[in-house]
Amino acid sequence: METIASNYSPVDDFGLDPMRHPSQWGKIFLRDRDGSPRRFRHYQVDDLECASKRIAHLDGRAVGKTINLSSLLLWFVNVNKGKSVLVAAPYQGHLDAIIEELEFQLDQSDILRSGLRKRDVGHGSGKRQAYYQLTFKNGCTVYFRPAGVKGYAFRSLHVDLLLVDEAARLPERAWNALMQCLKPHGSMRVYSTPNGLRDTTYYRITESEEWTVFHWPTWLAPDWDMKRRKELLVFYGGENTSGWQHEAAGEHGMPTYGTFNVKQVMNAVTDIHEYKQVKLHGSMLEDCLTERQVRERLESLLSLTGGNGMCWLGGDLGYANDPTELLVFEEDEDDVLWLILRVHAERVPYPAISEIISLIEKVYTPEALGIDRGGNGTAVEQDLLQLDKYAMQGFAGKLMGIDFGSSTIIGEDEAGQPIKRRTKEHMTLLINRQLNARKIKIPSSDKEVEDQLCTHTYTLGQKGIIYKKGHDHIVDAIRCMMLARSMELDPQPVKQIEMPDLTFLPTGPNFNRRYG
Repeated sequence: METIASNYSPVDDFGLDPMRHPSQWGKIFLRDRDGSPRRFRHYQVDDLECASKRIAHLDGRAVGKTINLSSLLLWFVNVNKGKSVLVAAPYQGHLDAIIEELEFQLDQSDILRSGLRKRDVGHGSGKRQAYYQLTFKNGCTVYFRPAGVKGYAFRSLHVDLLLVDEAARLPERAWNALMQCLKPHGSMRVYSTPNGLRDTTYYRITESEEWTVFHWPTWLAPDWDMKRRKELLVFYGGENTSGWQHEAAGEHGMPTYGTFNVKQVMNAVTDIHEYKQVKLHGSMLEDCLTERQVRERLESLLSLTGGNGMCWLGGDLGYANDPTELLVFEEDEDDVLWLILRVHAERVPYPAISEIISLIEKVYTPEALGIDRGGNGTAVEQDLLQLDKYAMQGFAGKLMGIDFGSSTIIGEDEAGQPIKRRTKEHMTLLINRQLNARKIKIPSSDKEVEDQLCTHTYTLGQKGIIYKKGHDHIVDAIRCMMLARSMELDPQPVKQIEMPDLTFLPTGPNFNRRYG
């Protein structure tokens, strides 16, 4: 194994033939997002110019993997004839960032666009999938395929170049199908942040003498400074955590595990005709000068239709860098939960979030609402419980503010003493029980829900389970819904059993019937 430390000086590219050198070709034909000619970092040039047919990456986040993968791809299909490329990743959400970069480059360049024959866009649904695909006039074709659980989408493909993103998270059964796609003498590149698991194909590749391995920790990026370092250390909890080791240092470090069974998640994916997804941004409300104008604008944007049965709401509330996710599930007579509404809001202030929840409550009349107390959660909870304009909706009897760092009493032992479980672990267990029993359904039309459930991970630390932070807002909203559903809320405020943790006592026949 040849390991590239990626600390070289910039390459002198004077006189390089762009048809033979991807980095030089990219500087001529590609553009950065500000419209200027593409500027590659020195370690990106090393990767692009590497002649090895087997290349693997151990990378941190935000180092430019997507830029290199898309640049190499466009160079390859523009300097060859009749070649084929497969871009593979665990799930469609991983492919979307690459597709977005390719679309940008094709749309901004008349030259690149003139060589394109056809774009097949659309992810499809059901048994027959319509995947994103590019066909060029020189006979080159690029296939984009999510692996799923078994890699069925890879079968029947035979390509000259194989590019894999987020390879550490590719299921092992999918690897078996993937490796059969590469033609003899073809080239393969594997990009990923590691997850620490040692019994995987990705780990073996990065340890193999037959592969050239690039290691790009996050601090190689030019925007790295002490402030950024401190932010990430606080976010991940120190250098000895798996989050720092994987996401920042790009090292195998401690292993991480999937929070939810991928097969069970995929079993939950189905067509839900009633499903509605709404995306909101704070800019949509900037010209609203009064509360009434805000509410009328939100009513128009949401266009809610309501459910037909017993509903439950879960919310993960954010503002600045974190979005708000509000999910409504409808429960049928067989206790199956169907996701029928998802509201995704970015940079929307908390008073407007309160209005959104109020509007949802009026239309869907959920039995219970669970929202997290982090970020804007406490302010929204206080609004809905205390402001006169929401008094008639009865939030005091069914709104639950949830402290993810608290403990929850889940029952009593033989001596009558309370049995406690960490709240986040308990909520996660409730989701897993629903998945295992096939009592939850998520829409095939919204890949983000599936992706977040499939990619959510945890590590085992000295204090127990530590869940991965980031890209989990939908999951946290489902957690809140599950906890609210599992309890029969009392009209009186929830009793604080111990401090500083806020605990909730699940009571009533519904809890015993479903989770006893």
